[in-house]
Amino acid sequence: ASCLAIASATSLDVIEMDAASNNSVDDIRELRDKVGFAPVSGRSKVYILDEAHMLSTAAWNAFLKTLEEPPPNTIFVLATTEADKVLATVVDRCHRFDFGRPTTEQLAGVIDRVAREERISIPPEAVALLARHATGSFRDALGTLEQLVTYSGPTITLDDALAVLGVADDDVLFGVVDAVAAGDARAVLLAVHDLAQSGRDLGLFARHLESHARELMVTQTLGAVPSEIAVTQWLLCWVVGAAFVKSWYCWFTSACTAMVASQYDSFCTSACSLSAGSAGGSDHTCEAACAASCPTSSAGGKASRRP
Repeated sequence: ASCLAIASATSLDVIEMDAASNNSVDDIRELRDKVGFAPVSGRSKVYILDEAHMLSTAAWNAFLKTLEEPPPNTIFVLATTEADKVLATVVDRCHRFDFGRPTTEQLAGVIDRVAREERISIPPEAVALLARHATGSFRDALGTLEQLVTYSGPTITLDDALAVLGVADDDVLFGVVDAVAAGDARAVLLAVHDLAQSGRDLGLFARHLESHARELMVTQTLGAVPSEIAVTQWLLCWVVGAAFVKSWYCWFTSACTAMVASQYDSFCTSACSLSAGSAGGSDHTCEAACAASCPTSSAGGKASRRP
């Protein structure tokens, strides 16, 4: 019964206090006057102080004696996102439990479950976008989902998510990275111009571009796509930056034996041929481009991605 009452926020033995707006000495004195009452139905009375770091120094000093000698069957829970701002004398008298942020995969699972229960149609790409944009917060993820429902109704598309969040599509990020790797300043400037004309936040785009470049580096270094990056099958793609392949391949051919270099050269030629075939080009054109990319080899790498 106590658990059901706590879950439905009707328990008289669990009291939550917003320390951000009740941070004065008078508020703590009022709390001290209440803690002497015995639990109503449960075994203990629990006081939850949310954003506890917002309490003033005088309020902490007034609360310290109560924390040192709490009444029987009374538990204080000090919740904070900035534990370093809590007085050291208070921390010494508490059991500390550090909670980590949920992973992007867990966030995507919750968004998908809520969407099914509420009969909201949302594609996996949009779910992955919401999960990554929530930065480890279930509340932000579900809040954004609610905004999307208000914006577009029960049927949500990827374009709706991009419009509400004000972020760029992954195709734009891949295109800018490819243009930077190729040294095509004109393509980069045109992409930024198109984003600005569409009303997107360029500062947010710069942060996402930085994060995208980091994910490329992590993926290449690990040799696989980490689960926090590959939220859905739509994102399970092997992405290699052309600039990284160029520098690595040039070093590889100069440092390794001729046999190993020859094997890699064949692999690169096959990869380039596959890429050229999908783009309607020829093997000769691709090999010429690869040779120009890395003068020490007859073939080079190219960034690949799944649209």
